[in-house]
Amino acid sequence: MRIDTNLLGAVAMPDAGLDGPPATERRYGRADVAAAYEDLVALAEVGDRLGYDTMWWTEHHFQHEGYEVVGNQGVAMTGPA
Repeated sequence: MRIDTNLLGAVAMPDAGLDGPPATERRYGRADVAAAYEDLVALAEVGDRLGYDTMWWTEHHFQHEGYEVVGNQGVAMTGPA
């Protein structure tokens, strides 16, 4: 049996939710995007240790509202490879 995982690749969004600004008005910077990449690598390492076979994530580019900020998968995973 194969076990896969799927990740959104979003930044931490402390201002998300009903009391926060609309998603179209949220803006996150480079440090937030860099942290999202670091989280992705950490999650990949944990998944590998736990025996997951595959890691999938949503690929979108330049999503300033914080959703799906992890872009090119090949480039992102050159570090953990």
